[in-house]
Amino acid sequence: MKWVIIKGVRYPMSVVSAFAAYYGNNPFLKIRIRSKYHIISFDNFDCLNIQIRYLTNNYPDFVQIGNWYISKKQVMSWGPRGQAAEELVSFCGLTEDECRKLQEESESFNDEMIKFIDNMFGRENMISEGSTISENDTICINIKYHKIGEVFNYKVGMSEMTLRVDKCDRCSGCAFENYIYDCVKSGCLGCEREDGESVRYTIVNT
Repeated sequence: MKWVIIKGVRYPMSVVSAFAAYYGNNPFLKIRIRSKYHIISFDNFDCLNIQIRYLTNNYPDFVQIGNWYISKKQVMSWGPRGQAAEELVSFCGLTEDECRKLQEESESFNDEMIKFIDNMFGRENMISEGSTISENDTICINIKYHKIGEVFNYKVGMSEMTLRVDKCDRCSGCAFENYIYDCVKSGCLGCEREDGESVRYTIVNT
């Protein structure tokens, strides 16, 4: 079995299907391992760049789409362009800005892609805010943008909780800190939010 090292931790090469580097005040690697996303922080850009170069050298067959590197096998399974557009969002957890950047950079994503992005991010109210259950039985959290201090209701399965958006750069105390939640689409990271601030969702009432 072949192995890959990710910030000092060894993983079988076969369990990694996508990864991307995010550069900001707190640089991090977003990587998909065993169909689940992980956020791995780095002290500085240099350390993150070294990790990315290491991964790209070990996965030469991965396809680069924007700042994402994705398994060629996964990309080829997406089929028609419309389906491929949807998979880019669901598989990579891309933000709206990332999708629009991809659309601008690639001629293959035309008006169909633009319309899809509008739909996917609520321009035509096609996606309601709420959780879903993934194939591995984790609860996938999908939260639209809410301002810091805002209180809103959010459905998790058959239950509904009232959450408050608090400025915070740690997961500790977040309503979705538990391992049963897949929070890659929770929109809590500063690089994913309009205001550039990292937040957590604090339970006000359940």
